[in-house]
Amino acid sequence: MPGPPRWRQPLLVLQSLSTQKLLSRTLDERVTNLLTFVQEQTRRNPEIVFGDGIERTRDSPESRAFCRRLAAEGMVLLKNDNNVLPLSSAKLKRVAVIGPNVKEHVVSGGGSAALKPTYVVSPWEGMTADPAGIEFIHLIGCYGKTVVKNPDSMSSFICSTAHKYLPTLENNLTTPSGEPGWLCTFYTRDRPDPVAKLTLHDTRIKLNDFLPSGLGSEWMMKLTGKLTFDKSAAYELGLTVAGSHSCSMIRHICS
Repeated sequence: MPGPPRWRQPLLVLQSLSTQKLLSRTLDERVTNLLTFVQEQTRRNPEIVFGDGIERTRDSPESRAFCRRLAAEGMVLLKNDNNVLPLSSAKLKRVAVIGPNVKEHVVSGGGSAALKPTYVVSPWEGMTADPAGIEFIHLIGCYGKTVVKNPDSMSSFICSTAHKYLPTLENNLTTPSGEPGWLCTFYTRDRPDPVAKLTLHDTRIKLNDFLPSGLGSEWMMKLTGKLTFDKSAAYELGLTVAGSHSCSMIRHICS
């Protein structure tokens, strides 16, 4: 991970074993070393490895201050002409913030590197929380660009915007009771009452590592939320579902 292997593919490994460039006992030794290390760490920290299944955070004023200082010291300021920063109303009255991710919460990594943060503050929220008499204006600008090379010359030009998916909607959703997120309810085919309920704070839902107990082989998941935007406009909504029961899930969600 991430991505498919280049050198440790099954075909190449079998080829190396068949030609005796790689011996089975060598593989056994390497795997034994790895599993021994894992077992040693498990015995040292059983409460972390096994735990109780409850997700927790170590949020504290001290950790927040440390992370803030760490992030600030890791930034590189290329130019600060005329001492524009830090922003103050004595220097300027209006600031235009341009970019598609200004109001988004782009934190952590993706896939196996994704972690649920204790709290998230977008750049826009951070700037407008204490505006100090400054008017902030946000413009989307450009979601991305595709640079096209001209085959008849050495020049290139920007052809169009390019982004793979529409923005996620968790920041615009509230549950029927008015809480942030949307309500996820699990049902079985033979029970009218829900088996489990939980509030989700992400519209990218993966069920590969969690399902409530008592569902059985046939079950349904219902997602309920109120979608609200800050301005009237024409919006494009998308849905992506993957799995062996994709069509069934799409029918339930769209209904």
